[in-house]
Amino acid sequence: MDKDAAYHKQMVETKIWKLILRLGLPTTVSMLITNIYNLVDTYFVGTLGVSQQGATGILFTLQAIIQAFAFMLGHGSGTHVAKNLAIGDKKEASRYVSTAFYLGLAVGGILLTFGIIFLEPFMVALGSSETILPYAKDYGFWVLVSAPFFIASLILNNNLRYEGKAFFAMIGIAAGAGLNVLGDFIFIRLMDMGVYGAGLSTAISQFVSFVLLLISIFASPRPLCTSKT
Repeated sequence: MDKDAAYHKQMVETKIWKLILRLGLPTTVSMLITNIYNLVDTYFVGTLGVSQQGATGILFTLQAIIQAFAFMLGHGSGTHVAKNLAIGDKKEASRYVSTAFYLGLAVGGILLTFGIIFLEPFMVALGSSETILPYAKDYGFWVLVSAPFFIASLILNNNLRYEGKAFFAMIGIAAGAGLNVLGDFIFIRLMDMGVYGAGLSTAISQFVSFVLLLISIFASPRPLCTSKT
């Protein structure tokens, strides 16, 4: 029995309560860790001043918009991925996750392009005042740069969970969150880069999460993104 068949057998024959615990606990941790990015940045940036902290609050709105697109594509495709894998149709499952993945990159690319072109009016539209605007632009630049990777990461995270790989999904997100803590300490405390450093740290950590989750997809018993369609 190959790895695909063995894993399919395990998923369909394991008792429901065991599957809920095995998949639910890492999923809960992943969802909690997703919010750590904002908490960590708020903590470190909060030591810089009121206007700097206000900038992170302004950008929470943009990050919520980015997450909304990611969860829409991730959960929507993940539901169909799980259903098709259950009946053994890997080709159809691959189409769903691949479509969501590349569509997520495209949405992130659009946000990145137009967001940076109209960076200042965009930050004003999000609620920046004159005193907050310079810091919102510094932080917002990196949020927009990381948007394609952030969206793709959350899509991969959701699809890994829907195909029963919740632990690997958790590792990818947790590694990025841990790196963000370290990056904030280095860029803000040691290198005195301020809000710009906080945004840079967030962008780097999200890119690392993206790479780790992409590796997890390729390394899974059913490498969905590499299946021929």
